[in-house]
Amino acid sequence: MFPAEAVERIKFIKQAQELGFSLDEIRELLTNGNGINECRRVRDLLSVKLAELDERMKKMRDFRRTLQQNLAACESEISEHGQEAHCPIIVNIERGSQATVQKESYEKA
Repeated sequence: MFPAEAVERIKFIKQAQELGFSLDEIRELLTNGNGINECRRVRDLLSVKLAELDERMKKMRDFRRTLQQNLAACESEISEHGQEAHCPIIVNIERGSQATVQKESYEKA
């Protein structure tokens, strides 16, 4: 129904959006142009986006590691204490909140 070029263009736009490109950035990428200046402009934009993507991926890997550790702590608590288990994640969060309140009280004194 649509020309293959239009379908490929739409696929590219959707994929670029999913990777965090704004519509303005996508427009820049799709702007027809020739020459070294055009190529450098696209290269620079792609370089920035790759750096941003690498940073996001690092943060996601770090958060995944945290989630794995939390899951292991929950599994351990459940297997050790059964019905009497207390979620170690919630306990740690509550302790952190209490420590923050205590620290703020100490700093005010």
